[in-house]
Amino acid sequence: MIDSRITSHYNKTISKELVHKFDYLNFHELINLEKIVLNLSLKSSVLNKTDKELIDSLLALYLIRGSVPELTFAKKSNLKLRLQKKDYSGITLILKKKAATNFVDFFIHFVAPRIKNLKPIHKIDNKGNLTLYLSSLLSFTQLELNYQHFHILKDLTITFVFNSKKQSKFLSSSYRIPIR
Repeated sequence: MIDSRITSHYNKTISKELVHKFDYLNFHELINLEKIVLNLSLKSSVLNKTDKELIDSLLALYLIRGSVPELTFAKKSNLKLRLQKKDYSGITLILKKKAATNFVDFFIHFVAPRIKNLKPIHKIDNKGNLTLYLSSLLSFTQLELNYQHFHILKDLTITFVFNSKKQSKFLSSSYRIPIR
């Protein structure tokens, strides 16, 4: 079985650095990437109520990872957004285990270099999660080929969820995810 670059890098280097730096006694205590949550906001489509944008958004997340995304619905009404309870408000795709590590590999090597103004994250939240915001989805090569469908889509949130908040900054910098 062929491992991704990230998996082999973690097994050969990062796990040994974690053991030496944080004095772990057991390899099962090591921090690892638990899951990645891709969330695409549908603020503009809520205002316009266009099904075409909804279908394009679903298709965009499907093309990015090849997994079927889920619609998220509003829990409360919001008058400013003209959003009623149980209206769709976004699309979520959760990647776990091998799909998550493959996405990290793809993101670091192919997507991040194409982002013009990728600014490092200032901090990791109190749960140890690292969140990136992308204003344009056209950094993904799968979507750039069909520009006419995906140039409207904005506000993709990528959340890297680690199983421990203590060393999540160390692990995300080891993966070369841009943080400060």
